[in-house]
Amino acid sequence: MSALISSQELAARMASDQLFAVFDVRERGEYNEGQIPGATSLPRSQIEFRIQSLVPDWKISLMLYDGADGRAELAAKTLDELGYSEVSILEGGLPAWRKEGRQTVSGVNVPSKAFGEKVHHERNIPDVTSAELKTLCESGNELLILDVRTPEEYGRFCIPGGLNRSAVLHKRFAKVSEETSDGLESRWIEPDAGISRRRRHRGPGSGNEGFAPSHTPPSVDWRSIRPSVAR
Repeated sequence: MSALISSQELAARMASDQLFAVFDVRERGEYNEGQIPGATSLPRSQIEFRIQSLVPDWKISLMLYDGADGRAELAAKTLDELGYSEVSILEGGLPAWRKEGRQTVSGVNVPSKAFGEKVHHERNIPDVTSAELKTLCESGNELLILDVRTPEEYGRFCIPGGLNRSAVLHKRFAKVSEETSDGLESRWIEPDAGISRRRRHRGPGSGNEGFAPSHTPPSVDWRSIRPSVAR
């Protein structure tokens, strides 16, 4: 049975060191228009498909809110049936939170975007125009393109050859060169995922290959790749 919590109690839990998850169970469009900072969008229709990957531990405290329209109660019932025993509902939903003058934010990936803006300005990360990037892509030089948008945005359209790393703000990649029967092959690899961006060099004017799975070789030259920020 889920319990009701006040806006004050929710704010206190979110400021604590406890393990918890706060879910906005409204539809994604409603979430984008306004949400509690730090909450994750989990529409009620997606709970059965996403909750296990989001919260593998059934004992973690889950706090839900909606638009004070009954969806949080239905979501809590679904979570209870799935085995999650520590579920609370924000009394009065987002309207009650706002009525108390508490902060809300709009958009998606708000914390990561704010962090990206901070890094971009404080570390003077250089900008590249679309024309300059096109020239770099056509130059044949080694190039690693990281697309830090959401997987949904990346799936709709992307720069050819770009790797989707929406959840990675700082990652270590390895550049590997190997002698093959076709010549010298270079690639960038991410050890955790075993993904590589391969480029085959077969002499002047040769073309480049696409992506292929690989395994981490015994010795690699590690380097850090700073995040690029989409403006």
